[in-house]
Amino acid sequence: MNCINISWDSERVILAEFASAWTWDDFHDAVQQIHTMIAAAPHQTDIIIWHRVLFPSGNPMAHLARTLKNQPPNTGRIVIITPPLSRPLDEFIRSVAGIVQHVYPTKNRVISTTTIEQARALLSDIPHT
Repeated sequence: MNCINISWDSERVILAEFASAWTWDDFHDAVQQIHTMIAAAPHQTDIIIWHRVLFPSGNPMAHLARTLKNQPPNTGRIVIITPPLSRPLDEFIRSVAGIVQHVYPTKNRVISTTTIEQARALLSDIPHT
């Protein structure tokens, strides 16, 4: 199993599962794969990011900003899943997402939840903007 597993969750949703310890190089490789998949899609594509493990050391802001800056134009909403028992991780991810969205206000809406079922339900309930 890879540390970050990328797959189509549905026709319009890519699932990125951070399953075991990963590095920022792993992250950028995964982002490149996701961007390639989205760019090849003839429609807007949403992303579910499922964090099961902590971030690696280093400043996440620079890495996340680079990711947003290089998104294909048909990138849709981004849902981030954090485990319900991982309150500090959830708060950290929400804070980072809020800062990144403030810096890049025209980029995609980031939504946070705690389960894959909730993520899928959110994406089916919220229309694309």
